[in-house]
Amino acid sequence: MLTLRSKDCYHVSICLNRIELILNLQKMIGFKRLLWLAGFLIFIQSSHSQTQKGFYGREFWFTYTQNLYQPNDLLVYVVPETIDTITVFNPQTNFSIAPVVVKPGIWNPVIIPLNMAYSVLAFGPQGTGVVLKSKREVQVFAANVLMESREMTSVLPVENLKNAQEYIVNMWSGHRDKESQVAIMAIDTGITGVSVTLSADLFTGQGQGSILNVNLQRGQVYLLQALDTQNLSGTIIKVTKGCKRIAVFQGVKSARIGGGSCITYDHLYEQAWPTVYWGNEFVVPPAQLNGRFQISVVAVEDNTTAKFPAGNVLLNRGQVYREQQITGAAVRVYADKPISCLQATNSSGCNGNGSGSNKGDASILNIAPVDLATNARKVAFSMDGDVRYRHFISIITNGPATPKILLNKKPLTMAAPWSVITMGSGKQYLWSWFEVQAATLNSGVLESDSGMVVYQHSLADYEAFSTCLGAGLQNNRGDFSITPSPLCRGNQAAILKAVGDNLNNISWLFENGQTKTSNPTIHTFGSNGFHKVKMVNNTGNSCPADTVERTVWVTGVPDFFLPKDTQPCIGSVFKVLLPIIGNLDYTWENGSKSVLQTIVSDRKAILTIKDTNGCEVNDTINVKFKNCDELDLRLANVFTPDENEKNDNWKIYFKGWDTIEVEIFSRWGVRVAKYGLPSEDHWNGKVMNKGAALPEGTYFYHIRCYDKETDTEKRVSGSVNLIK
Repeated sequence: MLTLRSKDCYHVSICLNRIELILNLQKMIGFKRLLWLAGFLIFIQSSHSQTQKGFYGREFWFTYTQNLYQPNDLLVYVVPETIDTITVFNPQTNFSIAPVVVKPGIWNPVIIPLNMAYSVLAFGPQGTGVVLKSKREVQVFAANVLMESREMTSVLPVENLKNAQEYIVNMWSGHRDKESQVAIMAIDTGITGVSVTLSADLFTGQGQGSILNVNLQRGQVYLLQALDTQNLSGTIIKVTKGCKRIAVFQGVKSARIGGGSCITYDHLYEQAWPTVYWGNEFVVPPAQLNGRFQISVVAVEDNTTAKFPAGNVLLNRGQVYREQQITGAAVRVYADKPISCLQATNSSGCNGNGSGSNKGDASILNIAPVDLATNARKVAFSMDGDVRYRHFISIITNGPATPKILLNKKPLTMAAPWSVITMGSGKQYLWSWFEVQAATLNSGVLESDSGMVVYQHSLADYEAFSTCLGAGLQNNRGDFSITPSPLCRGNQAAILKAVGDNLNNISWLFENGQTKTSNPTIHTFGSNGFHKVKMVNNTGNSCPADTVERTVWVTGVPDFFLPKDTQPCIGSVFKVLLPIIGNLDYTWENGSKSVLQTIVSDRKAILTIKDTNGCEVNDTINVKFKNCDELDLRLANVFTPDENEKNDNWKIYFKGWDTIEVEIFSRWGVRVAKYGLPSEDHWNGKVMNKGAALPEGTYFYHIRCYDKETDTEKRVSGSVNLIK
């Protein structure tokens, strides 16, 4: 409560020092609210569910497409977080290799026998699908290695194949007799039915546009091979029976990418990503040393507009568009509907190599959508120590704040300053790169305090291989939005709406036990703070429900600062001084943004307080000046309580005051009376107004007068004579 004296300077706080500021804030907003303000600065960013593991997992399925020539063996590189033991098993042949111990910080190659996982052209399913399992989370890379013809891909853990029921191929054509291939592998028990709508003629006789139906058992692979130089891009692969999962690997025996000046060919091999992981915004990093590469996109829906540096292109489902880039900078690609984005580096001789060497060749890698996948906090890489190669790693991270990147737990210095990339949505990302010296470091783990997508480009003379090392893939087919944003009050109604494709029976589960089934639905969280929401998309066809969980933050509005309405005395000054808090913006009704308001005349002062989250609150104080001279207090100095009904009581005459508090003391300091006016009677000369009559003499009084409207008090002390 404010203490204001008559005809004094009226103020909310005079901040002469920090102690007075805190004391006055406690008076204004209360101690708990002051603590809230201090804690508010900590929670200025919303929290939401993210896929932060990247490509780490404990179970991986893979197979290999054909290289230009048959290799002796196949390789898998495993990067563990701690010492682990891995097993590799082929469920079709019931063949497994001996358990292999893998260690962190070193190169861990695992040799896969050729007949265990090498898929070749056949007229039916073949048993070349294998599964790698570990006891703890690891990251796995499959490498098809030949001198001057190698490629490597990150292998997705089974967690990323939960909704792997549809793929659309995005790949290059082969050159002459070095055909384009796609390997389709079943990973679940029982029969997996697959429908393939062909975009090219097959070597096995099926024609472009025809539909090929295949039944696969767990671990079986069906290999598609395009006829001659045709391209399988745009081929649609879908599971038709139940909700079985499939993994798809796409490649080319040997491809030449670029213009007529290209002089080399190279093997292409990359695991395809299901369409549920396609997105709308992409940042494509260049391959260092090479200034030319291709970008290939495929649409999953009709009437999709993709925006490239050269302009816009309209695509229908399964259509492909490619554009060559001549740049050493990252390139932005947008689309209004989900697309697949693939980068292909040009072959040697036409790749724009500016190093005076022949380093680089054709290679491919998936580009992760930054709007869905820039969430991985930990990403691994593995090199084989081949000193002929130079290895470059590009990192795309959330902006605008510069991230802290660790390499094997030590701070990493990037080779170039972070470049700011602003997407069509307005979201900012950062891109930079560094080089790995494989002779001294052939295995590593990258960690970031911000989500990231990481790519590897490795170049040797007339050779190259590339892959996406890690991304926090998120399902684009089932998500939900929350409006308004931000949510500022617990009692504010929020609209939750499921978004994406393949939405069926939507149900909502809230942490307080409530469930709702409408879409959109309206929910009130009831309090500020963090609240968990789970959306379940019952996809039908006996498929497991697709579940998306988010943590919703109800930020809370800035607490009010202004005291109650007041009536200071005419001729005084009323000052309002607000605390300076970095995340709060003040605006008064007169347009002023000052923390200090000096009020000398009647005014309805309206304060709008807005925080950095966009939450705001209004508060008002009415200041009305009054004539304090109208406050009157008159006291007699003698009274005669002799019960003659004349001057029997010591009466206090007052005007304008709300309450009068009176204490009477004897000459020895003993309190003989205490009462309040106007609720109690005036003093009648008796002890506490009802005891024994007091003797004649001089008595002393202390009086406190108080006016609620102005929060004004007056204290008066003196003496009165009691005469009988």
